[in-house]
Amino acid sequence: MDPNRSPDAVLNETCWSDYEYCKNTGNLYCCAKMMAEITATEEASKRGLELAVVVPSMTMGPMLQQSLNFSSSHVARYLTGVKPTYPNAVAAYTDVRDVARAHVLVYEHPDARGRYLCIGAVLHRAHFLQLLGDLFPQYNITAKYVECEDDGKPMAKP
Repeated sequence: MDPNRSPDAVLNETCWSDYEYCKNTGNLYCCAKMMAEITATEEASKRGLELAVVVPSMTMGPMLQQSLNFSSSHVARYLTGVKPTYPNAVAAYTDVRDVARAHVLVYEHPDARGRYLCIGAVLHRAHFLQLLGDLFPQYNITAKYVECEDDGKPMAKP
């Protein structure tokens, strides 16, 4: 989440979201995650500890709780057609089981340190909605994903 980064930039573990952008756009979840990681990194450094951080993208998959979390409510808005349009944007997704495996791998390797991105796929929102439509044809998926918010602009590249 950095509007100053080129859309053609390849993201890796050195990339961070722009904190002020997230704050100004009301993405407090992103702000909180960044603050937690920065604080953990600073504390580990003060104590002479090596820290390994798994940074998952939007996490999907089976839920343990009955209520919707952020990721599942994101999908639900499209499934129910509550969100009438979709952005000309790409997003990274991962399965919750892969996030769990990534944490186990980091834990099992004592030499692990730094940041590890956990990403299963990077999809344009139109492709994501098409996948939802294929999986759940009984739902009115955002007017069958025909209304892009940025019509006329080239499709954002994953």
